[in-house]
Amino acid sequence: MRSLLLLVLSAVVTAQLSGIPVLPSNNTFTCRPYQPCWPTLSQWAAFNQSIGGNLFATTPIGSPCFLTSPDYSNASCTFVRSQYMNPYYRQSHYGAMEYTNWETCGLDNCLPSMLGPLQNPTCGLGRLSSAYVQAQTTAHITATLAFIKQHNIRLVLRNTGHDYQGRSSSANSLALVTSSFKSMSLIRNFSTNSCPTTYQNIAVIGAGVTATEATKYFNQFGFAVTVGACPSVGIAGGFGHTAGHGIYSRAYGLMVDQAVEFDFITVDGRALTVNECNNPDLFWAMRGGGGGTYAILVNYKFKLHPLNKIAMYSFRATFPAPITFLATDSPTVRAMYTALATNETVWAPNNITGYNFVTINSVETHQILPVGSDPLGLLKELTADYARFMRNVPNISIIEDSYYLFNDQVEFEAGSAGVVDRHATVGLGVVTVSRLVPTRLFSTPQTIDQLVDAIVGGLDAIAPLRDALPVVLIQLTPTTPTVGSDPQRATAANPGWREAYWHAIIVGGWVQGETDAVIQATQALARTVAQPLIDLISTSNDTGYAYPNEADYAESNWKSVFWGSNYDRLSQIKAKYDPLNVLNCWKCVGFIGESDPMYSCYGANPQPSVYFNQNLKQ
Repeated sequence: MRSLLLLVLSAVVTAQLSGIPVLPSNNTFTCRPYQPCWPTLSQWAAFNQSIGGNLFATTPIGSPCFLTSPDYSNASCTFVRSQYMNPYYRQSHYGAMEYTNWETCGLDNCLPSMLGPLQNPTCGLGRLSSAYVQAQTTAHITATLAFIKQHNIRLVLRNTGHDYQGRSSSANSLALVTSSFKSMSLIRNFSTNSCPTTYQNIAVIGAGVTATEATKYFNQFGFAVTVGACPSVGIAGGFGHTAGHGIYSRAYGLMVDQAVEFDFITVDGRALTVNECNNPDLFWAMRGGGGGTYAILVNYKFKLHPLNKIAMYSFRATFPAPITFLATDSPTVRAMYTALATNETVWAPNNITGYNFVTINSVETHQILPVGSDPLGLLKELTADYARFMRNVPNISIIEDSYYLFNDQVEFEAGSAGVVDRHATVGLGVVTVSRLVPTRLFSTPQTIDQLVDAIVGGLDAIAPLRDALPVVLIQLTPTTPTVGSDPQRATAANPGWREAYWHAIIVGGWVQGETDAVIQATQALARTVAQPLIDLISTSNDTGYAYPNEADYAESNWKSVFWGSNYDRLSQIKAKYDPLNVLNCWKCVGFIGESDPMYSCYGANPQPSVYFNQNLKQ
């Protein structure tokens, strides 16, 4: 991490040395380092001074592993490799995202190979911003907004970098990192700003607080936090503004349902507190309309709930795959998916959530009940038939078949860490394709058969490529809120959440060192596996709904799939509070379009980031 006391070579000189053409500037925040509009050294230095020296040049975390890097070190590289899949290590460096495909731009990257010697000869920035501001105060945010507007530079917001669509990085932009906003407090009697509404037991957290930090803090006061499965995720940004689902969703709703007030910095630099009385349109939009596109969050204020013991039933096993490796030829695979779908109509009304994975020769399911006076007793009662069925599957080799009871979320996080480690690994390239599976497909044995047919049919696509490609996995996540919740549409969350039992995610992953052909084929396979389910869910009016935070970055019908009928209203609110489109991210509300040159890394003519001067003070 290099402090920007000086900055990049002047724009014209850089353009001459690199041979990159000097392109005309415009008013859509597309100025890049090789254009005349780029700030001069003295302008960068003055900006850095105005924000207390919190402007830094980006150094990718893999830099020590490249012989041509100025910080090459075999010892440092060994350490980087040892921590490469540690989410907290990756979050502590702007030079890394949680998923490595969002560090690359075309073939330009700084990814040390995890499969052997196959890596680029030089360390490139890829799509990482050339520089970033590690904001410590709201004044730093305000100054950054003024600077990028003055010089027509694209601004990218980043908290933890846990994003499946690459919205935390954009080549040749300036990144604003909010992970330092870590304040947390409990207000027993909370009065909303300039509004008569009062609440009991409200959490106030800074924009940079992660799930594990929030649960550790508020559990000590006897309160539960409606976080998701991954403890390293920042809960106040994209999670808390787009939906936010987890083990409490059925009992208490989505994270956006808990929000009562936000503190923002608007794009014109004003401090603004919004709630149901003050700027209610923005309050509605920020409860489900996505993060990082209307204003910049400082504090998130939300309802807490009494902390209860958490019960979990975990079952893991392997079984023989059919000779053909086709799921349609496996009565075991079909029976397991049918059992999960059939039980859902009982489990959902009783607030049972969980995480389920069934492959051609393995199964891992976790049914979780986090509320009630006797969660373990009720969970055992409601899963008894399911457990009996699973134990008696022919030729099954059971690895785990256990009930657990955790005293709080902190214990639950530790006890379920294996699930996250096995299925939410970072430091990989990942593509996700998803759909919210509507309740109508669980209504009769016939519709359940159709649902299972679609899932099993999709799995069949894996068979001919099982030895050639990395893993593609289906995850069924029953963490949807109570059916019919939010009848007044008080939040902007995708309406599909309120009429679904499952959030189905098809994940394709690869380790750095795979060829581009393998990576492209893995992404294509994930989409092929998902297609039968998408076709089943689709109606004459739409192609179903998906959670934007865990959806396909290449989703073509994204406005409808991500936002449903809310998009037009969200777009109007976006235009009201950010008329210049200062905050713009990939397929967020207000997305300019794929022709925007700042999104070149998604396309066929990528323009990776340009390094700042390497001779900067450490």
